[in-house]
Amino acid sequence: MRVPNVVGTYVGLCADGKALCIHVMLSRDTRETRSALPKTIAGYGVVVDVSGEIRPLK
Repeated sequence: MRVPNVVGTYVGLCADGKALCIHVMLSRDTRETRSALPKTIAGYGVVVDVSGEIRPLK
């Protein structure tokens, strides 16, 4: 996904604990980033998680 501040994605459960959703991890939460994200992808809901910057271990 080529949206600024997106650092990763994963499939997980929605808030209801039953349905699957696509979680999008953000390094920073901005209005521009949220507006660039789709509400659904391939019929799955999109959930935003602000994880911060992700760096490899040294």
